[in-house]
Amino acid sequence: MTRVQPEVILDFDYTLFDTARFKRALAQALVPHGVGAQRFKVLYPKAVERRGRRYRYSTEKHLQLLRREVPTLSLVAGRRSLGAVIERSREFLYPEARAFLQRLRRHGFRLVLVTRGDPTFQLRKVRYSFIRHLFYSVVSAPGHKAATLRSVLRKGRPTYFVTDHSGELADVHRVFPWVFPILKLGGHGHVNHARTLKLPAFRNLKNIEAYINRNEKKEG
Repeated sequence: MTRVQPEVILDFDYTLFDTARFKRALAQALVPHGVGAQRFKVLYPKAVERRGRRYRYSTEKHLQLLRREVPTLSLVAGRRSLGAVIERSREFLYPEARAFLQRLRRHGFRLVLVTRGDPTFQLRKVRYSFIRHLFYSVVSAPGHKAATLRSVLRKGRPTYFVTDHSGELADVHRVFPWVFPILKLGGHGHVNHARTLKLPAFRNLKNIEAYINRNEKKEG
């Protein structure tokens, strides 16, 4: 019997994309407009809508908050400068990300990208990273990953889920026990979380790829 095509579901931020460096670039883009990088950082959490498990960051809300403290800030110029950074998203992919995705595709894996946050903002980052064509599908929603994955997962399909959020992995594995969880260290992923939850954890995508290939040989 032919085995069903295996699937790898990947988070975007801190998994494929260096979100910390991206945020620093957003902050630096507003410095010429009189907004200090520290001020940008302090107000960042206030530009995030958190309701229950929803997470939605808005550049527009962020600019409005900054304008209250820096009245000389032009919203039009601010939008233009932040937009220019988003259009450079390709620069913020981890160096090995593109080759990692290409190799998985060549090895027969179906790739799905699931990202949490404001869909317009997140999908612009994906668009300008120029990796959309490597995925079978891309899903963006502000809600928790376990809920979002209900529309993606198919029981019986060998599936790996890679993210830097240990809590998301634990939730997904509890709801979908056939999914193989993999923690990407860095970002929100820490070694102590991996040990506590007994998760396979790796610092780079090359080691994640090797783990998936080993597991596929064992399962196959």
